[in-house]
Amino acid sequence: TLVDNAYEACDEKYHHVNIYLDSQDDKLIFEIQNEYPTLQMDEIAKFFERGYTTKSTDGSRGYGLYQAKVLVEQFGGELIVGMVQDEEREYISFKVVI
Repeated sequence: TLVDNAYEACDEKYHHVNIYLDSQDDKLIFEIQNEYPTLQMDEIAKFFERGYTTKSTDGSRGYGLYQAKVLVEQFGGELIVGMVQDEEREYISFKVVI
């Protein structure tokens, strides 16, 4: 779901995706970043609400991030979202720590 969402968000202007896999303190860290314009924290906070979507509102969207968060938490992990920036681009970042 996280990988699919990152690539679905790509368009002609925002088309860079970074994927990282690491470990720290006996925890696995998976992070995916996709280039995206800056978002406000109140909008980011809604991402994991069941049924919330920034895409079409035909009723079939808005469950992937919610389900990903539930699944990660069932296994004792954490799903963290935020904005990150490098020298040239801004990204939305989804990080799973488990």
